[in-house]
Amino acid sequence: MKYSIKLKLFTAIACLTLFYVLLSWVLNSLLLDKYYLYNKKNTLIETYRHIDSLYKGDAEEISLELEKLEHMEGLHIIILDEDYEVKYDSMPKRGSNRSKQLNRKAFNNPNSAEYRIRAKFQEIRQGEILVESRTDSRLNLSFVNVLSLLNNGDFIHIGTPLAPIEESAGIANKFYLFTGILTIIIGIVFIFLLTGKFTKPILELKEIAHRMSALDFSKRYPVKTNDEIGQLGQSINSLSGQLQKSIMELKEANEKLKEDIEKERRIDE
Repeated sequence: MKYSIKLKLFTAIACLTLFYVLLSWVLNSLLLDKYYLYNKKNTLIETYRHIDSLYKGDAEEISLELEKLEHMEGLHIIILDEDYEVKYDSMPKRGSNRSKQLNRKAFNNPNSAEYRIRAKFQEIRQGEILVESRTDSRLNLSFVNVLSLLNNGDFIHIGTPLAPIEESAGIANKFYLFTGILTIIIGIVFIFLLTGKFTKPILELKEIAHRMSALDFSKRYPVKTNDEIGQLGQSINSLSGQLQKSIMELKEANEKLKEDIEKERRIDE
């Protein structure tokens, strides 16, 4: 049997499994980093809303909560007053007068990234949340930022680099490729066993039918399930029994006919 049902079933399921694994890996490679970015933007927005609910105008009162958010999410948080004076900045070292002076100069320097942030703040209205992705040419790094107004009118900037997101997506894709290969190997073994178990009763029915064609009705199919295979086995058993009974009746009739012929022959003699 060149193309058995077992081979066809095994090939079909194996190809389907391989297609699913490859499709999932391709989709992960193309879309996983975008999905991570989408979630990161939502996380930044939720972080802004959380800070907005806590902030009363004094950043020192919530500095512990801000520091916790920075370490947990890898964030850079800046809070400015209406005159663009720095009230809180997680970089450089917080609390130092020297760092505040440096930040103030940066926000007034037209060539600095901080000055660009200040220009963005001027476009924001109360209740508006600006989400942007940008690339720092000096650092050669990409960032995603959230800029908005707090409840008292102060400005807040929350930013995070995209490198960890891209790295996480790359690690996830590599791990999925590894698990995909492992899934294919295990799947092939499982499919081989499954197709063998599925085709075994078909082969048994084939053997019974082959014996029936040779007028051997001694073998019966052991019906263990109530599915299509089980129903087919019951039909084969019933057919085998009926054929055996009919043939026995024909044999008996043939023997009787022979006896009658022999009796007639003797009478003739």
